[in-house]
Amino acid sequence: MNIAPVVSDRGNVLHTAHPFVGRHVLLLAAHPDDELIGAAGQFCSFGQLTLVHLTDGTFSHPEAWRRGWRSRGAYARGRLAESAAALAISGVTAKMLCLGARDRRASFAMTVLSQRFARLLQIHRPDLVLTHPYEGGHPDHDAAAFVCAMACHFVPEIPQWEMTSYHAAPSVCAGHGASPAGVRSGRFLQGSPDDWLEISLDPGARQAKARMRECFVSQVDALDELDLDDKVERFRPAPAYDFLQPPHSGILLYETRPWAGVTGDVWQAMAADAIAMLGRQGTRQERST
Repeated sequence: MNIAPVVSDRGNVLHTAHPFVGRHVLLLAAHPDDELIGAAGQFCSFGQLTLVHLTDGTFSHPEAWRRGWRSRGAYARGRLAESAAALAISGVTAKMLCLGARDRRASFAMTVLSQRFARLLQIHRPDLVLTHPYEGGHPDHDAAAFVCAMACHFVPEIPQWEMTSYHAAPSVCAGHGASPAGVRSGRFLQGSPDDWLEISLDPGARQAKARMRECFVSQVDALDELDLDDKVERFRPAPAYDFLQPPHSGILLYETRPWAGVTGDVWQAMAADAIAMLGRQGTRQERST
């Protein structure tokens, strides 16, 4: 794909094939560890990273007990500590923030989360924002795509990019059934690979990413299920999504999981409500100015 050159303040071209080198990247990850899955191999090239977690990465007290934490709050602090330890390995200058949504419940608060994220964009003014694609893999991932799109609508001068996450396998997306094991990661669901930026990780970056992965002790089983590619990472400019339509024709991956707590139809209805609410608020703001 064609990438605009990265230019320094003095007008010197710093890099012509990599959109992130030397830049301030604001990364919106649905949960602590999603940043590892999608983009950790690039952290050392960032000039600065502002890492924003959409949720605290926890779900319930019983889940915390099963994982060895005595409370949900302790589990939330533990997950953020894992993310901070991984960032320390990467060597990037980073700041961590959280928008405060409950794990698996971000879809129910997309209006307020979009408003909060737009304010962060206005405060931090990154060179670009990086987040999940809208692919039906996890309702919080889709909420992150929505929140980022809405915020970038209100702060349009900041480019929006996407990293890969995970989604249903191609046969499931085509409507040929659903299997609990039908997961695909590391590639975008839609669009041509010609429109993707594919960055191979050198041995140093691969080693660093492996060490960062070891920090996420609480997520070992989940990360193993994804069968992540440690040799390459893929990115693209965010397409214009229609969040009122499903991301593909088949069963969404999270609809095959008992933990999701939401269907695609319900998710899209909540997106419609959030769009209407944000549109009314935007109209009031325009009138006040």
